[in-house]
Amino acid sequence: MPSATLPPSSNKSEEFAQRISNLITPFTSGIFMAAFFIFKVFNSPFEALKWFSVTAVLTTAPPIACIVYLVKTGQLTDIHMPKRKERLKPLLFTFGWLIISIIALAIFKAPSSLILLTGVALLQVLVLGLITTLWKISFHSSAIMSAATVTVLFHSQWAFIALPLVPLVGWARIKLRRHTLWQVISGYIAGIAVALSAVYLIERYFPATLGG
Repeated sequence: MPSATLPPSSNKSEEFAQRISNLITPFTSGIFMAAFFIFKVFNSPFEALKWFSVTAVLTTAPPIACIVYLVKTGQLTDIHMPKRKERLKPLLFTFGWLIISIIALAIFKAPSSLILLTGVALLQVLVLGLITTLWKISFHSSAIMSAATVTVLFHSQWAFIALPLVPLVGWARIKLRRHTLWQVISGYIAGIAVALSAVYLIERYFPATLGG
């Protein structure tokens, strides 16, 4: 009987795709985008680092813990949430937690620009969540496209790093058969929309805070 195992080259490419998916997640892409904005908004590196640390821990630690808990209790297949319906519970938790985060940031008198950025993240979760109720969309491709688009809009040298990651992440999700081409492309479109919204709001309400 012929072997059912994949050729070594196929195994290696899938292993590489898995590493890409594990490294460039919606959370890591979101953290990069937040860091980029925060260090643009704040003139003081110390203030930027302080508020970035607070925001990163506050907004991401509980949702990540929720996903890990759901995986351990068998409510999620794995941390990448391959099944569409499985995504709804962590999305709902993340949406609710971001609302709590916005309230907490307001109570502790965080800069308004930071609260606005958290609101943009809330908007992204809402959009992806509404789409997910009907159709599976790539969170990975949406998040990395948001981050890459922001670097391009601000003419940042980080774009030379972020842009090549966009097709790489899309390829990885398709290679692992976690998404179709159209699900990845739809994620890209959603990511661009979120990035444009974030840049528009920051430039409209906090133009003086943006550096070159």
